[in-house]
Amino acid sequence: MIKQSIRSLISRISVAFVSLIIIPVSIHSQQVSTAPFPLTLNWVENDISSEGGGITAGCVLVFATGEFHLERKRQLMSSHQATINVYTGTLSEAQLSNVKALLSDKGLLSLPDFKKPEFSRGSNYLESASLRFYQENRPKDVGYFIWRGLRPEDSIEGASEEVKNEQYKAKTAIVPFIQWQKSLTGKSVDITKSKYKGCNYES
Repeated sequence: MIKQSIRSLISRISVAFVSLIIIPVSIHSQQVSTAPFPLTLNWVENDISSEGGGITAGCVLVFATGEFHLERKRQLMSSHQATINVYTGTLSEAQLSNVKALLSDKGLLSLPDFKKPEFSRGSNYLESASLRFYQENRPKDVGYFIWRGLRPEDSIEGASEEVKNEQYKAKTAIVPFIQWQKSLTGKSVDITKSKYKGCNYES
């Protein structure tokens, strides 16, 4: 019964993996090659390998004006409810400069379009992120998906070398964005009054 519940949880969580999205607002074509904005970041880490494990996730949506919407979520495996903190604010010059530098990274720009790999349902740890950004005036989606279990065949280590290389290369390029969002602080907002729940953006 417990195993079935865990597998059900993994199945539900695996479809809610993170994404970092860049959505342009009136950006001139000659500017596109130099980090267009706005941007949305989502990330998730699901660890049910121990009693104290749980889900850590979040997202950030940044507009061309530098304004942002940030959500951070945490749910323990022993709890039926998640703690969700929502903030709004404006990027500082340093934060804006840092994320533009990340967007110009050659490793990021060379990543292929993201396709979630097949993974074992016996996994007890899932970590993923995805990023949409504009390259040559077109949106491009990249990301990574890492999974682990008690057995090698239930982990990414049991996947092909091609799959492992693709996922770890993408992780190297995207994790700095997740680290970058930790520098953001803003005004606390009631999520029920938020216009961008889950950092969903509609033009």
